[in-house]
Amino acid sequence: MNADAYFEIGAAHTVCEDYAIAGSYEDLTYAILCDGCSSSQDTDVGARILAQVSQGVLKYLHNRKLLYNIEFLTEKFKEVFNELVLNKCMEVRQTLRLPQSAFDATLLVSFGVGKNIRVITMRGDGFALIKYKGGSTTVFSTEFASNAPFYLSYEMSIERKQAYEAEYGDALVYVREQSLEKEYLSDDINTINDACTPWIADRYWVFTPSIFDSDEDSDISQIILSSDGIDTYEQGYGADRKQFKALEILPICIDYKNPVGEFVQRRMKRVKKENTVGDIIHQDDISFAVINF
Repeated sequence: MNADAYFEIGAAHTVCEDYAIAGSYEDLTYAILCDGCSSSQDTDVGARILAQVSQGVLKYLHNRKLLYNIEFLTEKFKEVFNELVLNKCMEVRQTLRLPQSAFDATLLVSFGVGKNIRVITMRGDGFALIKYKGGSTTVFSTEFASNAPFYLSYEMSIERKQAYEAEYGDALVYVREQSLEKEYLSDDINTINDACTPWIADRYWVFTPSIFDSDEDSDISQIILSSDGIDTYEQGYGADRKQFKALEILPICIDYKNPVGEFVQRRMKRVKKENTVGDIIHQDDISFAVINF
């Protein structure tokens, strides 16, 4: 296994608030992506700290051998991981005297342990793609109709959590499962409505050998995390402006010819060069964090 990451400022931003890291630690390989909220203060700093803290928590859980425990992964990991990350971020925040809002950022994490355990967790909006050895690619995405995700940082205080629920608790959350080969895997787009609490959009998957029964077509070859900035590519100006959907851009960005070394950075530098010639820009920051198995 190997991993790589990339992040780049958007045309509408003066500071890049996306941050992504990827790497390996013994037999643990991970990819972590954070997308800071543009309307909150110092989220470029908070997104970096959040990602680095998450990396440290994964290594800590690995050292305790908990990432090999399927029961822990399926029943307890998400709660324990979020709590450890949140507590450490609160500690860092106090030391650096940062506002709580600095940590208003999405948190997308994926990791693999050994030959068979694969995990993805998404807090906030964005995309998680799974490439299979059989050639297909499934795209999972979460979109908040309010454009205000429920960040982990809102759980730093009861007041912020209650304020979020009061303002956005009735807003829809769109949870999609799509394919790069087809428009949709199913006819319906799953919608989390106002009957559910907003933080239910904290999504989580655990893949183990028993799920696939050694079917090579179902074996995971890559897990790709992307921020929602991928949905802001456009070309031209005014009435002639063309806006691209994420599923139009993603196949170009994840076409890794040789997925070794800094393969994500090479690919995105190529995409950027080609887009410059075609006068194509992305308004929002973009980021990718990828594991190649």
